[in-house]
Amino acid sequence: MTQTFLRKNLAGLVLISLVFGFLPALPVSADNTLFADISATPSSGFPPLNNVSLTAVVSGTATGNITYKFDCASDGVWDLTQVSANTTYTAVNLCNYPAAGNYTATIKVERENLSFQGTIAILVQAQLPPTVDIKANGSDGPVTIGYNTAATLSWTSTNATSCSASGNWSGAKSTSGSESSGNLTNSATYTITCTGAGGTASDSVTVNVQNPAPTVDIKANGSDGPVTIGYNTAATLSWTSTNATSCTAAGDWSGSKAISGSESTGNLTSSKTYTITCSGTGGTAADTVTVLVQTPPAPTVDLKVNGSDGTITIDFNTAATLSWTSTNATSCTAAGDWSGSKAISGSESTGSLTTVKTYNYSLTCTGVGGSASDSVAVIVNTQPALYVTLEASPNVGVAPLNGVNLRATVTGSATGLITYRFDCTADGSWDYVISTNEIQQQTGSLCNYPNIGSYRARVQVQRSNLTVEGTSVIQTTASSSSQTPTLFVTLQAQPNTGSVPLSSVLTATVSGTVTGNTVFKFDCTSDGIWENTVSTAAATASYACLYSAINTYTAKVQADRGGLTIWGNSTIVTR
Repeated sequence: MTQTFLRKNLAGLVLISLVFGFLPALPVSADNTLFADISATPSSGFPPLNNVSLTAVVSGTATGNITYKFDCASDGVWDLTQVSANTTYTAVNLCNYPAAGNYTATIKVERENLSFQGTIAILVQAQLPPTVDIKANGSDGPVTIGYNTAATLSWTSTNATSCSASGNWSGAKSTSGSESSGNLTNSATYTITCTGAGGTASDSVTVNVQNPAPTVDIKANGSDGPVTIGYNTAATLSWTSTNATSCTAAGDWSGSKAISGSESTGNLTSSKTYTITCSGTGGTAADTVTVLVQTPPAPTVDLKVNGSDGTITIDFNTAATLSWTSTNATSCTAAGDWSGSKAISGSESTGSLTTVKTYNYSLTCTGVGGSASDSVAVIVNTQPALYVTLEASPNVGVAPLNGVNLRATVTGSATGLITYRFDCTADGSWDYVISTNEIQQQTGSLCNYPNIGSYRARVQVQRSNLTVEGTSVIQTTASSSSQTPTLFVTLQAQPNTGSVPLSSVLTATVSGTVTGNTVFKFDCTSDGIWENTVSTAAATASYACLYSAINTYTAKVQADRGGLTIWGNSTIVTR
């Protein structure tokens, strides 16, 4: 017996054929039944329609395991056979249909010697060709927009799976959408091509761009001008433009310029006019600004000595400090007791002044606005004098002569603290040093003379930047003084004062009872270095010393004769 049911389910129209029969070898109870609901997912689509799943849902009174058989094309070949106790089974992604057409899939279920077979129709539809439509600002175009403004591109498509842009845009695009063209300065054409299973389709739209005339605005110090600035100062030029691609300067500046910007004029000493011309696709535009410069101010100069504008008085052989400032000046020149070009501001020392007089210092500074002068004066006081005498007590005695006291007495017009330095034997080593305001100083029983002979003691005194020295001779004898030879020496400097450089001749003369040749040693500055040595039978020898710096010097001579040694000194003052 054959029975056919027509059933509509969610997968579409399904034609189900039910076949009932009896198997000769296996008796079956007439009460058992077997049914199946059959479906396909999906049951329709566009080629290729792949991975279609077939499902059977079994019902009825038959029991036991179920054998499921699936034939995707109803060609008599089962594509899948599966035994299961479940009453529902799905052959997942079993069937593929590459081309358009009407297909039939067959499903057979067997249970308890009963079988049920049914079919389901699968429709693979033919593909439709795609369509695409692109617009600019809602128009199919061409459309015209302002220079450096944007248009909105929008597009739709049908039966398309992908789209790509070309012309004045590029890249993959969605199958529908919109985007801005961005600001445009030239006309542009936008093409979109969309592709689907049914082929490809393209559409284009053109956006034309107007070319407006450029504008430009130049200012000086933020003003359209003319503006006035101080002499030798700067103004700031600033400019803006629209619809321009390049700008060029003319007048009192030149060269290519950015389409907007600012720069300094640099310091100006005369009036200037600045022009800028900007060009674009729509033509050219120019603007000008004038900067007026004020008359240059006259210079000023202020000269001071030791910080004072007036006349000052300083001590002999000391220095003063000149300092000056100026405004609106480019150069300065000194006159009077100094000379030469000077910086427009600065300071320098006069150096030690050793002439008793009034020193005049003048400074003239010049600029574009003229010149200005200032002067100061320095009065140098009379040179202070400083003298010293040295006495030894006792100054004669039998060797060894111990406990000799040296006494120094200071005279002269110099004032201030006195530093005394005593040297018992004039060997360059100070045996006693003291600083005091007292004009007389004694050493006490400081000096010892162990041998027979003539000794020279020395004192050095410093006061008011002056230094002088004095000496005293100590004579030691044997117990009978009538048997002791004697030796004395004097030293004269000629001249003993003068301006540097000063050449002074030192003349040494010996006397006494000792006889024989005399060895004279000359030390021009008492620094322990003998500049000249002379051996002679004469009682007199000379040597010339050169003094190059301003100072007070002590020259020294040592005389050796008949085994005795004696010293003498002389003072030389340079200015």
